[in-house]
Amino acid sequence: MLPKEHGAYGQLLFPLGTALAVGRPVLYAGPANSEVAAWIAEHDVGLRIGEAQADAGGGDGVSAAAQRLHALVADPSDLARWQANALSVYQREFSKRAVNDRWDALLRAVESILGQTFPPLETIVVIDHDDLLLARARERFSGEDHIRILENEDGRGLSGARNTGLRSARGEVVAFLDDDAAAESDWLERLAAHYEEPAVLGVGGAIEPAWAAGRPKTFPPELDWIVGCTYAGLPERASRVRNVIGANMSFRRAVFDAVGGFDPSMGRTAHRPLGCEETELCLRAQRHWPDGVIMYEPLARVRHAVAPARETWTYFLRRCYAEGLSKADVTRLAGRSAGLQSERAYVTRVVPRAIARNAMSSISRRDPHLLGRAFRLVAGVAVTTAGYCAGSLRAR
Repeated sequence: MLPKEHGAYGQLLFPLGTALAVGRPVLYAGPANSEVAAWIAEHDVGLRIGEAQADAGGGDGVSAAAQRLHALVADPSDLARWQANALSVYQREFSKRAVNDRWDALLRAVESILGQTFPPLETIVVIDHDDLLLARARERFSGEDHIRILENEDGRGLSGARNTGLRSARGEVVAFLDDDAAAESDWLERLAAHYEEPAVLGVGGAIEPAWAAGRPKTFPPELDWIVGCTYAGLPERASRVRNVIGANMSFRRAVFDAVGGFDPSMGRTAHRPLGCEETELCLRAQRHWPDGVIMYEPLARVRHAVAPARETWTYFLRRCYAEGLSKADVTRLAGRSAGLQSERAYVTRVVPRAIARNAMSSISRRDPHLLGRAFRLVAGVAVTTAGYCAGSLRAR
């Protein structure tokens, strides 16, 4: 049973690396000039300069730079996020505020932990293969004995960063919070309460999207999983679930000791918007302990920033397809029955009801945005299914 004293709960891990502007080296492929170099050096934003040569007809090199950047950044959503949070290749505009958005988000995340009603034993920040950011974080948190800054010792991405932190963790329970999320003050207290039950292996909480300019009118809450948040259709009270969601989750340390860490072949990287590494871990833990319980506590809340690039149709379609690929991997590892248990209920009950409700309301309220929500639901399920089928065929 988990000790109740403050400080015995465990540690918080912030694995950075899901955005290009923070958490990994970024190659700026725009025209290399002294103005850009001086600005980057002045603001220490963790960017690295790479020179792009202009091709015939390229003029000042902006066109060639754009092509080179597209080649370097395989995921268009990452390109869009990079443009939003770093430097604009096309317009050659700089914004200190935009570049530092993710750094500021990390500081808010750490601050939210410092204000917990149930303080953790320690907070671990894992930097994902970025020497400049590593130095900046160590300088910023030097002298903070309860905050430890680590460099990802494994492969790039969330799974590697989390596993690096786990090897250094000292508590009985480890909680995970994304670097661009901020927890409510009673977050840890709400999670910790469930560990008084010995059968509980892990506990997750609600992840509320913090949209940059409010929820897009055609983006239904049933699809909030696309932006890494909890979605309409999940339980509204504390309940047993199959798996938690990565931005707000916790596990007993004994789980990792027994079944290992997060599968490095799964999980998001800057170029690959895959997921389900936490799902696979939950299934693996429950195979090891058939009577073990994974809990969802909706009152344990965090707010997760949603970058404007994640509101685009490009990101939407890529993320849905990648989720289908991830589900195929989970099914291959865990079996079809366990791997798709939650998805069957979601696709057969939650989504059809949401489609019908939005379609009918669009007529009665004369609101075309609601019809747009219904269309997005159909498109999301169709593209995710296509990804699942492609992943299943590829595994054969």
